Amino acid sequence: MMVNKLNRVEYSKILLSLLFTSGFASAEPVIEQDMSPTLTVQFEDQSNIQANKFLEETFKAFIDRDKSHLKSMISESFVQKFGDDKNTHDEFIQHASVLSEQLTRMDIVFEDVNVDADGTVSEIHTVEVTKHDGSRSKFKLYAFYYFDHMGAVKLIDELSIQIEGAVEDQDMGSRTR
Repeated sequence: MMVNKLNRVEYSKILLSLLFTSGFASAEPVIEQDMSPTLTVQFEDQSNIQANKFLEETFKAFIDRDKSHLKSMISESFVQKFGDDKNTHDEFIQHASVLSEQLTRMDIVFEDVNVDADGTVSEIHTVEVTKHDGSRSKFKLYAFYYFDHMGAVKLIDELSIQIEGAVEDQDMGSRTR
């Protein structure tokens, strides 16, 4: 019986040494490199629960590193208008990808949400973002979401103003690089 226990101890030592020398196990902490930024969403206006759910789902898909759900929510002819400029479908996906890479956190407070008779969603929200370097910016946005006959978003028409943050982040709401 003593020999059997001794063999198990030796066997365990051999397995552990193989495990640690193979690089499979390490004393270094594992850092997940492919994590999406943290998102918090609050609604001050609770009068349009379905629109609120749509907006929350849209921003979750927007900030998620996996863009497959976002792509399924917008039409092929989708356009994001901001001021006097625009992003096409592919540019909007690129915009979402860039922010997913650059940000660690996005906190959104929807102040007002409305739904027109034709289904257009209009909203006012404030968003505070935190970049990997710890710097923060804050924006106020006024946005309208228009849908095609299949229910996909075909146009987001928005205006934003930077409230806080670095001048180089003024394009945060539309940047594609």
